[in-house]
Amino acid sequence: MPRRRSARGRSRYVPIFPRAAFDRIVREIAHDMTTDLNGRGNEPLRWQRQAMDAVQEAAEVFLIELLEDALRLRSGRESDEACTANSAPCTLDALPSELRTSSSPAG
Repeated sequence: MPRRRSARGRSRYVPIFPRAAFDRIVREIAHDMTTDLNGRGNEPLRWQRQAMDAVQEAAEVFLIELLEDALRLRSGRESDEACTANSAPCTLDALPSELRTSSSPAG
């Protein structure tokens, strides 16, 4: 997971997806859900910055783990045991360069 060390030595989360785009999608989904629940949807939910950051980090961690599991299954491995034997990389860094985007953790 992309983390960087701060000046104080603590790691801080570095988002993969642009924050504004992710916020817009979350707000749209939340609005659709509240409209379905109460039939009105006139009042948008208010989000604290910390809550939105937590949702974004959790979503990105989930997606990265899902893609790593898919990569592991595609290469014929069923667990992380093969990763410790250095037989093949088990991270998204193993993706061919044409599948990587500038926003991927591999760069």
